[in-house]
Amino acid sequence: MQRLDSTSSPTQLTTTGGIEPVWTTEGLFYRNGDRLMLVEWKDAKPSGAKEVLEGVFERDPGANLAAYDVDPKGQFFLMLKSASAPRQLRIITNWGSELASLVPGQR
Repeated sequence: MQRLDSTSSPTQLTTTGGIEPVWTTEGLFYRNGDRLMLVEWKDAKPSGAKEVLEGVFERDPGANLAAYDVDPKGQFFLMLKSASAPRQLRIITNWGSELASLVPGQR
């Protein structure tokens, strides 16, 4: 990490790597495998990375955009979890008559 307005050396925030970074007022959230990590930012310096939660959640296929979001204070997370059972796709042709059959007195 390096400030855009600085000529100083970059600061390494993680030694194990990560994807899907999200900056908040708390610091930098990122994903490392199935773990959501946080590098807190205090007094203009990063702390060591700590695990915030672990679980199997959906990811951005390109790992470029975060497939989750964090509220501004870092208290809540929005993450997508895969459905446990496969879903079925049902195609209904002539769906107008299907709807009419549900209305009493219409047929």
